[in-house]
Amino acid sequence: MPVTRHVFKFSKVSLGTTALTDTGGRKAFGAVEQLRWQPSAQDTGPGPIGTITVWAQDEKTTDTGLAHVIFNEASVVIGNDIVRSLADTGTARNTKIILGGEVLKARILPSDTGAIDGSLYVYVSD
Repeated sequence: MPVTRHVFKFSKVSLGTTALTDTGGRKAFGAVEQLRWQPSAQDTGPGPIGTITVWAQDEKTTDTGLAHVIFNEASVVIGNDIVRSLADTGTARNTKIILGGEVLKARILPSDTGAIDGSLYVYVSD
């Protein structure tokens, strides 16, 4: 089963700034299998806290809001590695999220002090 990794990079996101959004730009095809956050440097303390949101949107839409939310988790300790499987995404009855050419987008919203630097990986299987 081939897997495609979509990468969203975030740098120097801090409290007091607006949410930083990475629009991705690549179309995704298949089932969302896993999400992984990897900070640029591991935090030995509790680290900054924030909200991670991933959504899919038709590339031709001019709507600036969130379309189909795939993952949304608040109070995440962003200074540490985070891995969520499809079962962790909170989808109704663990229904697989199938993408047919939508563009993936991701947003980090800090809710605590400390700069947020790292990459969010979304793994999609064919």
